[in-house]
Amino acid sequence: MILLVGNATDETLVYLGWLAELRGSEVAVLPEDRFGLDWTLQRSRAHSESPGEVEAVVVHGRRIAWADVDGAVVRLDSSPAVHPTIGIVPKFHRLYATARRAEIERLFADAPFTVVNRPDPDGSTAPSIDQLERLATSGFAVPDTVVTADPDEAKRFVDRHCWNVIAKSVPGFRPFVGWWSPVLAAELRRVERPVLLQEFVSGDDVHVHVVGDTTFGTSIAGDDSLIDSIDSIDSVEPAEAVHAVVEPPALIRQLCLIHTRCLGRTVAAFRFRVTIDGTWLCLGMDADPQIVQFEIGAGHRIGEAVLDLISPSRSTVRVSVREPRTTRHIATLSELVPA
Repeated sequence: MILLVGNATDETLVYLGWLAELRGSEVAVLPEDRFGLDWTLQRSRAHSESPGEVEAVVVHGRRIAWADVDGAVVRLDSSPAVHPTIGIVPKFHRLYATARRAEIERLFADAPFTVVNRPDPDGSTAPSIDQLERLATSGFAVPDTVVTADPDEAKRFVDRHCWNVIAKSVPGFRPFVGWWSPVLAAELRRVERPVLLQEFVSGDDVHVHVVGDTTFGTSIAGDDSLIDSIDSIDSVEPAEAVHAVVEPPALIRQLCLIHTRCLGRTVAAFRFRVTIDGTWLCLGMDADPQIVQFEIGAGHRIGEAVLDLISPSRSTVRVSVREPRTTRHIATLSELVPA
């Protein structure tokens, strides 16, 4: 039995459920906003120091023993929803959703089976600048980035990069991504609120998915979305984008694997811009990445690898959305410079 937890309409969750059933596994969907309505928990007798151990989950009246669960895939939205039938006064929706999210996170953080990924409120959804700092500390090369509300500091940063700079709003303000311009410079002087500035990096767009001890590299040609350059790497690729399999350098593979493990994750995706001199600049990490477009575009078997983490005994059934495309080699700096 595999549990699918979170947003029941999430593309990756739906795909993994379909793939799991195709492999012969039973699947139960546990929508976050239906916790307490369509599915509940059965616990052992509680006492003053503990609410009791989880013995089973009841889904639409069906009891699934906790010991019979092979694993779970957890994909929680950034903003927990509250189902309209709950009957809670709107001003208390956020309080209720936060308490419910905390209960689900505790449940699957301590679950005795494989969870992809175990909830971790600390590292995986950090703001862009914090995430880049952690990646740099882990050994990744990252684009020059600054967060500032000082117009003079912003001017120095922009001048240093010859105005080849992207501006992005910080958490807590209206979302915005765009090229830095004199209009934005004047706006910063007027409102004096923080903004994230990052040098724009041109080059090949490469995604590296990590699943357990395996990596899947994909280059995407024609993916020149400005927002993607510094925002979430979990985005819908344009239909005309051409995907190709790429083998990342050994150092990049090791950095991705180590950073994923350090965050307590089993699945993650990293986005890179590979410059003409072979430098791999990391633009960010997504702890709950989409996978369908990479299977369709490049022929990767990422979904199979994810399910193998949960039920390896069923891994003999191979399913592929399409055949892999020809591997594309992106040179590293050492290969471009003669010895």
